[in-house]
Amino acid sequence: MAAVRPILRSLPKLAAPELWPTAFKGSKARGNLRVNVMTDSVAGPGQLTRSMALAGAKKVVTVENGEYFQKSLELLEKSSEGRIRHFALNPFVDPYESVLESEADVLPGLEPQAWDKIQSEVMLVGSLPNSVTGEKVLHDLLAASIHRMGVFALGRVEMYMFCYKDAVKLLRLVPHEKPKLESSMEVMDFCLRSLFTNKSQALNKVIKLLGPGADILLGRLSFDHSIKVKHMTLEQLNEVALKFEQWPLRPAVLYDDMIMHEHKRKR
Repeated sequence: MAAVRPILRSLPKLAAPELWPTAFKGSKARGNLRVNVMTDSVAGPGQLTRSMALAGAKKVVTVENGEYFQKSLELLEKSSEGRIRHFALNPFVDPYESVLESEADVLPGLEPQAWDKIQSEVMLVGSLPNSVTGEKVLHDLLAASIHRMGVFALGRVEMYMFCYKDAVKLLRLVPHEKPKLESSMEVMDFCLRSLFTNKSQALNKVIKLLGPGADILLGRLSFDHSIKVKHMTLEQLNEVALKFEQWPLRPAVLYDDMIMHEHKRKR
C-alpha cells in the first residue's frame, strides 16, 4: 500500500460526471466484448456504469453497497434488458466469490483463459478513493492478481481505475505474465511502508527502520544504496525486500514491529 500511496496523492479529483463517457470511446468496451465489464470499488449512482453500457459493453456488473445509490442502480438494472446486473456488496473487500458463483449466473459460459494473454472477455473498471481505503483496494487487487484469485482466476484481467484528487486520472493496470515480485506480499508491503515514511531520505539512512541491525543488508545490495527511497526502481525495491526476507534476524512479527517504530517516532 505504501507503494501506491505516492501515486494516489499525486492524482487529481474525479471530474464532473458528464465527462465520464469519453473515457470509454477508444476502449475495448466499445462493443468488442461478449460479456463483461465489472465495476469495482465505488459504482456510486451508476453514471460510470451507464457510460460503459452506452459505449457498447455487453454485460456490466456493478458492485456497490452505499444505501443512497441502491435505488438508481436498481433502476439501471431494470431498464437495461439484462445488460446490467447489480450486487449490493461491499466494493472495498473482494466481492467476486459471490459474483462469480455459478448460482449467480452472472457470466454464463465464461471460461478461464491462459495467463500468457490478456483476458479478452472481462475488464475490471472502478473508482479508487483518494484515501487509505483506496490504497487498500489497489493493494488487494495487486495481491489477488499475483495469486490469481477472485476475478483473476479467469485470467489476466485488464483493469481501468479512476483515481482522483483535483482532476480525473485514469489508471490502466495489467498483471504481468510473470510476476516481478520475488518476495512475499507481506514482506514487500512491510518494506514499502517502513521505507516510504522517509521517502526523501537515502536508503542507507532509513533501512534501519526495517529492524535492529538491518544496516547489514546494505552490503548485500547490487546498487548504490545512497539513492533516495522515492527514486528507487521496482527492481531495487524488490531486491531490498528479497534480501530482507532472506535475513535470518529480521523481525518475526512484522507489523507489531512497525507499530513499535511508529510509536517511537511520535514520542
